[in-house]
Amino acid sequence: MDNNLKLLNILINHNSIKKETILYNIQKHALILIKLNQEIKKILPIKLHPWYRVMNFRQNILILETVNASWMMRLYYEKPILFLKLKKKFYHHYYQ
Repeated sequence: MDNNLKLLNILINHNSIKKETILYNIQKHALILIKLNQEIKKILPIKLHPWYRVMNFRQNILILETVNASWMMRLYYEKPILFLKLKKKFYHHYYQ
């Protein structure tokens, strides 16, 4: 587990942060984005890792940012496999 994720876990689990506060919701969303980024790194080729990042996930829409259009096209070719594997991994967890 990387240091950023450990820090976020400590902050979320800290007793002074109430579960329905805006800060708690922001931290929870950040943890989801970090987890998504980790899962996507397991799926995509290593060659792509430095050239993209997860920007957001909201209302079942995943937003990935790439450094330029050529890497976007390379990522575009991986999209069917990426979404198929993400759907297999997370669909049952969230929708069953």
